[in-house]
Amino acid sequence: MSAQLKTTDNEDAVWDALIHGAPITTAEIAEKTALAEGTVRKYLNRWEDQKRVKREQEGAAALWRLRGPVEYEGVSALPSSPQEAIWRSMRVLKRFSQADLSLALKGVPSCPSEVLLRAYIQALLRAGYLKVLVKARPARGIAARYQLLRDTGPLPPDVKNREVVVDQNDQRVVAVKGARL
Repeated sequence: MSAQLKTTDNEDAVWDALIHGAPITTAEIAEKTALAEGTVRKYLNRWEDQKRVKREQEGAAALWRLRGPVEYEGVSALPSSPQEAIWRSMRVLKRFSQADLSLALKGVPSCPSEVLLRAYIQALLRAGYLKVLVKARPARGIAARYQLLRDTGPLPPDVKNREVVVDQNDQRVVAVKGARL
């Protein structure tokens, strides 16, 4: 889609559910957008005819994904950085483990390494964007689970080398390592 197409808020909501890149079912989109499955299906079928989305699996649990580098409302469907890819997945999943994010990011061109993924999670945790739902217990095979607390918009919080977290949506520094704000 391009920014020139007229869209409804419902279409925007469905597109936002698709834009993170990981395949998603019609039912999951309906749940995330609070729309009827029939409405979601109507948009998806039209976009499939227009070659904007791709059905990856047939049947009741069809998986949908955006097709190729598409732009909608000025936001590229393909993330431009590993941080953007991680942030989009966090915004969609809301509650996740590092493994959940890794799975959601598979096949994304700017797919981050496990080290970068772990570092980004830790930086956002320290900055107050995430909270720990389940503490990791490696000896028992239990992975940490997180919840996104501060979804401030589509642009990812930018973690700087000096461990400064900048929220690009609010245009403010959220956390600086060793400093009190």
